[in-house]
Amino acid sequence: MRHERNFMKNFEKLDLQMKAYQQELVENVFLNYQQTIKIATNLGIDFTNSKERILREINENDKISFNDRYNEFLSFQGMMDIFNSNKSILKNPEIVRMQVIAQNYISFTYFNEIIYHSVEKFMQNDSVAKKCINFITTGRVRLFRNAFSHGNWKYKSDYSGLIFYARENKHDTSLKEFHLEDFELGFWQSLSRTINYTLLETIKH
Repeated sequence: MRHERNFMKNFEKLDLQMKAYQQELVENVFLNYQQTIKIATNLGIDFTNSKERILREINENDKISFNDRYNEFLSFQGMMDIFNSNKSILKNPEIVRMQVIAQNYISFTYFNEIIYHSVEKFMQNDSVAKKCINFITTGRVRLFRNAFSHGNWKYKSDYSGLIFYARENKHDTSLKEFHLEDFELGFWQSLSRTINYTLLETIKH
């Protein structure tokens, strides 16, 4: 019972953190306002309803075991907790750059389409989970994931965001340049990690 309370408290913490992106969730993810208030809690409900089928689907299609991915994500969360509890570390530019790489890798690459497709197929079309997963696996987010995975990105000259290069569609013969501001990247990362955390914790417990 105590673990369950801590489990739900972590979801409530994510709900509060994601309130900073309510406008983006409504305009870009197409959630309604009420859904954005408790986005992690709503994701947890969606995942809980199909957790056995999701886990079976992941285990059948993913070469990396669920437990291995879970443990890797816990290690990442531990790193983030260290950074958040010691802000002086982030005064070091090299540490900040390392953090950006780790965040982008965990947010957009390590949890791949095999996992998201394994989850999405069991979600209702109008569910919070379906809309969130669709957002982070399509459009500009997908283009950035491809660019990041292939090393086709760099910082803007004023460090206010990133520039990345990707083929917008399969018919493009050359890479196109895209600009990504810090706030938008932060939104993508936060939404992705919220999905990943709620999914892993819901299935694990």
